[in-house]
Amino acid sequence: MICKRFLQQLFTMIIIIECGFYPIALGASGVIDLAPYGQINRGVLLTQDGNNTNLFHVDNDNSATRIGVLGTAPELMKIKAGARLELEFQSNDSNRVSQNNKNGVGDNHFRKRHLDLFFESEHYGKLSMGYGDTASNGSAEMDLSGTEVIGYSSVADMAGGHFFYNGSANGLSSITVDRVFDNLDGLGRDDRLRYDSPNFSGLRLSLSNVSGGGYDLAVRYGASLGEFNLSSAVAFADPGNSSNVKNSSIDGSISVLHAGGLNATLAAGKAAYDAAGKKDGKYFYAKGGYQQAFFQIGLTSLAMDLGLFFDMERTGDTAKAVGLMLVQNIDYWSTEFYIGGRNYTLDRRNIDLNDIKAVLAGFRLKF
Repeated sequence: MICKRFLQQLFTMIIIIECGFYPIALGASGVIDLAPYGQINRGVLLTQDGNNTNLFHVDNDNSATRIGVLGTAPELMKIKAGARLELEFQSNDSNRVSQNNKNGVGDNHFRKRHLDLFFESEHYGKLSMGYGDTASNGSAEMDLSGTEVIGYSSVADMAGGHFFYNGSANGLSSITVDRVFDNLDGLGRDDRLRYDSPNFSGLRLSLSNVSGGGYDLAVRYGASLGEFNLSSAVAFADPGNSSNVKNSSIDGSISVLHAGGLNATLAAGKAAYDAAGKKDGKYFYAKGGYQQAFFQIGLTSLAMDLGLFFDMERTGDTAKAVGLMLVQNIDYWSTEFYIGGRNYTLDRRNIDLNDIKAVLAGFRLKF
């Protein structure tokens, strides 16, 4: 109880400093249940671009450092009200450090993840207002492998800011990893109005309207089928005026976990772009893994993946990412140790680009 009160006071001070307002007292009734939470995720990133090797101390962008608080009120007429405030603070983001920018990378302040108000009912569904997940966010990222903290379909999170080395010109090109590897995961987080339908035997429909005229819709299905757990989603997104590059996109993912520990994940997407003569960008992603409690301290998860990305930045581009990953849970500490490696390849016409190799190892502690 003392710890919880301390965290609530800490979050209140952060909100006052960052947002510039004073919180409203809850009143004597105390009906709002506050649940603070967060995580720290730090790692060491080693990269090789075919010419130089670099070492970075980073915040792992696969699952960034964050703090949040969830407030919920009791049901009134079978409807529950609540709010979610979640902020992110990264220092030396793994997806932003590069050969030219090795230290002090980041905004050096909190970034919003959720500033959200919602009303929820088992019978009527959930209505969300504010800044938060759009309906399509996460639809390309269904993953039951237990290794998402070090690698999933957003393969650029490990070393996305790195420049490919031009072997012919003997210098860094202007092409970064994150420009040619994109898992097209819908509209992300934005200021929106979102509705989620009630859960119909594991099936749920979501749709949202985004400031700037964008909209999206998604269908998700999750279930336990005998010895298998299944998680899947498919989504369509139109960014409207919020994007001057992308017209629309469709993506989906599915992940299956067997009770024995074997698991498989697939994801794919396609996007139409504004540029004249630009082909649609598309990608295919596959992961296979295995989970087992080899040690008493917690579950061990192993996986390898492959991503093929076509025409993402330019027509004719072919990019490939291959990864290996291991995650060891340490249950007593609420911590995961992880290590993973990726090889990034880009084939582009009339330019000789070296592969980028990256290894990231670190710890994520949740509270």
